Amino acid sequence: MTPAVLARIAGPLVGVLALGGAVVLTAGSDPAPPGGGAPAVWIDDPLAGSTVPADAAVAVVAHATHPGGVDAVELRVDDAVVATATADGDVIEQVELMWDPDGPGLHLLAVRGRAGDSWTPTATVAVTVVGDDREPVATTTSTTGPMTTGDSTSTTASITSTTPATVTTLPPGQTTTSAPPTHSPPPPMQSFSSSSSTSTSTSTTRPADTTGPTIDDEYAVAVFDLASLLVQATASDPSGVDRVEIWFSATAGGRLAKVKTCTAALCQWTGTGLTPGTNVQFQVVAFDDLGNRSATPVRTVALRA
Repeated sequence: MTPAVLARIAGPLVGVLALGGAVVLTAGSDPAPPGGGAPAVWIDDPLAGSTVPADAAVAVVAHATHPGGVDAVELRVDDAVVATATADGDVIEQVELMWDPDGPGLHLLAVRGRAGDSWTPTATVAVTVVGDDREPVATTTSTTGPMTTGDSTSTTASITSTTPATVTTLPPGQTTTSAPPTHSPPPPMQSFSSSSSTSTSTSTTRPADTTGPTIDDEYAVAVFDLASLLVQATASDPSGVDRVEIWFSATAGGRLAKVKTCTAALCQWTGTGLTPGTNVQFQVVAFDDLGNRSATPVRTVALRA
């Protein structure tokens, strides 16, 4: 992944004040840092859960604050540093860092600020990179058998080629074969009465849904002084998805605890403050609207030291 070009956004921010339906731009200072002046960082753009294109650079806008002055702001995507912005040492800094995605997929963006030898806590957002739109490939399937139209079925009769006739060579002067051709009598006519014909109607019953939802899960990891884990899961079921749960343990082999419940088919959770060099585990559980349950295997994730 190529290191991105970065830029610092200098100068005071501009506030927006709504008065009686009119929008008034007011000059102002940077927003007050959270936590009463404690070291902090937050990501303004992109927002958590955003989708970004794979074929364009992504501008990541963030703020960092530190009582000792912010010297630099670092952007990490998943487990690699992709951009670092040098700051002027102000107590609060706003920066823009550029990231060039290397392909579609789920990614965890993590930002932290540096003041001397210390770092602010890490802020994270999850984004999904989507690929270019492509025309679908047309597929033509040739089938044999009855062709169904609406509720009626029409069958095209097949044409069967017969065995070629045998040619008999006659001796000179003979115009017919010695034995006259024989003809099989036609089969006797079979009569049908209206009372003998019956009509049969067949109805099919859809089997009951007794299986849980199908679950697709993926994760991403970002490691600074502490580690972050992003888990995303999508569930699908013909009966509808009731809820999706994410279970997590900060130690391999430890007891899993439920950390997130989503009442939609898409569920995301980010665990922060994890210890680098350790293994953590997670599992996704989903329920459909009929109460059927399914679960993924327990995943073990190694957090790089």
